[in-house]
Order: sequence, then structure tokens, then C-alpha cells
Amino acid sequence: WPSVAHAMAYVIDLCDAGSQHVERFMRSAGMATRGSVVELRVGGLRPSSGPGGQRYSAQVRCVAECGCESAPSMPGWSRNPGL
Repeated sequence: WPSVAHAMAYVIDLCDAGSQHVERFMRSAGMATRGSVVELRVGGLRPSSGPGGQRYSAQVRCVAECGCESAPSMPGWSRNPGL
């Protein structure tokens, strides 16, 4: 994810494909230089036992020092774990 200079944290809204349930994860923003990429990870994701596996969508927001959140990013999709 591209770093944001004023971000104190990043929020990841994660959703199982085909579900309306969203889980929210917050990750602190470390020192980032302009143009750098921030690695945001969410552990414990499990592929389903079906042939297609489970897919997830994620939207990212940055959080400023005052606690304000940015608008969400466009949804990104996980790769199919079976590929």
C-alpha cells in the first residue's frame, strides 16, 4: 500500500466474498519515506475447503493523528489460494 505522510495508522476492512460481514483491523503506521510502500498484513485467513478456495476483499483507510479516517480505497481482492 502506498504510504501516506500524515497517517498515524491504517485501517483494513476485510470481507469474505459473498458476505456482508466486515472485520476491521488497525495497523500502526511506522516511519515512511515519500513514495515508499507500506506492508499491511492480516493473519489467520483460511481458504475454504472447496476447489475455488475462499476469497476476500479489502478496503484500506488511513487514520490521521486527530483520529479522522480517509475515504476507503477501492476494493482489492485476494488471490485464489488454489492457484
